[in-house]
Amino acid sequence: MDFARPTGISLAIPDSGDAICVPEVMKELDDSFFEVPRFNLKHPSTSMMSRKTKVKIDFLTIQKTLGDDTPHYFPDLSIPVEPLKFTDYLIGGQLSQGLLVGSYAIPVTLPDPARFALHKLVVAQERTASFQTKVEKDIAQASEVVEALLETGRRDDLDLAFVALLALPYGSPKASLQKSAERMRGVAKQTVLAMLAG
Repeated sequence: MDFARPTGISLAIPDSGDAICVPEVMKELDDSFFEVPRFNLKHPSTSMMSRKTKVKIDFLTIQKTLGDDTPHYFPDLSIPVEPLKFTDYLIGGQLSQGLLVGSYAIPVTLPDPARFALHKLVVAQERTASFQTKVEKDIAQASEVVEALLETGRRDDLDLAFVALLALPYGSPKASLQKSAERMRGVAKQTVLAMLAG
């Protein structure tokens, strides 16, 4: 799971004005949560994982600049977060409210599915060669979302998300999208390639 937050946006905190220590709260819910070490040990962990459930949560934020890859620290949440390319695009569309249901029902805000799929395809190409398994997983997840949108008659959502992606004032998402699309299968592949060709 990803926990994404725009830079400079405050979240609701208790009336006492106290900050929320996200790692402590997570460990209260599941004492097997631990901070996942980064490859670069100079940077703090921006992920936590449960030894019991194997659920991993990555804490993300918007890049301030294209070269911004150093974790940012949010003192009101007591967590460092990793800047991820095009996160502003991902969380800039129509957001949906939902519940993450497990031992507890947790309210969540979800990104537009079409933007989520295209974002997955773009950032998959940002991964290094050692993360090819994750690349395949990203592309497979995006393909499933594209297929679901097509099956439910929401092709227009994909077109709108594609136009918004190409309108970004920075970066080159089209080339990355093309590379990932070529590794997709079936109707999802045909649809994304058709958007790129159109």
